[in-house]
Amino acid sequence: MLNPDEDPVVDVAPIPVPPPRDFELFVRTEGSAGVGLQPSLGLGVGGSVGVALHAFELRLGGAYWPRSRAAIFERNGAIEIGRRAAGASLCYRWLSSGPMELLSCLGPEWIWFQWRSTGLKKPLDGRISHIATLNGSLDLRLAAIGPVFVSFSPGFTWEQRRPFQARRCELCADTDVFHTWDI
Repeated sequence: MLNPDEDPVVDVAPIPVPPPRDFELFVRTEGSAGVGLQPSLGLGVGGSVGVALHAFELRLGGAYWPRSRAAIFERNGAIEIGRRAAGASLCYRWLSSGPMELLSCLGPEWIWFQWRSTGLKKPLDGRISHIATLNGSLDLRLAAIGPVFVSFSPGFTWEQRRPFQARRCELCADTDVFHTWDI
């Protein structure tokens, strides 16, 4: 029998605290969408490998953006541009609360463009290599199952504006038909 003047003793289990993340290796797969990187909406796939040390992460990765196209010269032709990228990012974990984490990331990237004009009397094509860019993002992660997480990473890419040219006719001068955005 309990004494009504005394509070009952209740065993409360301690709240589990995740162990500190000293050192981890990880692999990431990514799907991306971007405007201003290619004609129309650019869609890409990529991946990275990395290491996490306390609140910092270092990633090395790459991406493939298939060609996207836009009409040029009053729809008499089209420009198609694809990109490949390789880069590194350094990230810092600002928040880690239960299943959610918030990181900011910054790093350089090297780009390789492949492009061509189509549907014209004098189609052009070419490659542009080793363009350096700077990427930044916020990475909001949500733990899913075990070590798997889902991430939403809005960000920006700064790169030198790059013009792409085509010729309307064989004797015509090259004309700018598309250029990448600065940011």
